[in-house]
Amino acid sequence: MTPKILIVGNICKDIIYSTDSYPAEDRKVKALSKETRIGGNAGNIAQVLAQLKDCYVDCCVKLGSCEFSKYTKSSLESTATVRLLAVVEQDMDIPESVVLHSNETGSRTCLHFRGNCNDLNCEEVFSAVSDLSKYQWIHLEHRRNGLEVLKIAKEIKRLRLCVDTTA
Repeated sequence: MTPKILIVGNICKDIIYSTDSYPAEDRKVKALSKETRIGGNAGNIAQVLAQLKDCYVDCCVKLGSCEFSKYTKSSLESTATVRLLAVVEQDMDIPESVVLHSNETGSRTCLHFRGNCNDLNCEEVFSAVSDLSKYQWIHLEHRRNGLEVLKIAKEIKRLRLCVDTTA
């Protein structure tokens, strides 16, 4: 039987600028390249698991009505092993991270902006996920909504399922 995994967390738009070296403060440098890709902990985990092709992944996230949200859904679901259980909020932008990548050191610095995107709450998760019994692994991601994730974990425990929580 192919394992089924549920990921609950955030997806964002990563904009990555590569430079020769990290710029000094108050200095203007040109980027060598720019790349836009799906990011966020839940988005990154879903993309890695999709490459394995020996599991099915449901990814419960909040998306906006913007074009990048539509691209995210179609891109992740094109793998045939990932399905987005998206809670869509109209007039909401997807969070963005701007990443400065130094080719010299390999380091990266991230600036994250959530904008008007609210975190998933317990009610939204359980309205998007209808049957928890089909998952062999449930992965909860959180950064700033720890109490809400704890409510989700307690509800899962109440339903007598194993849960993997990571901070």
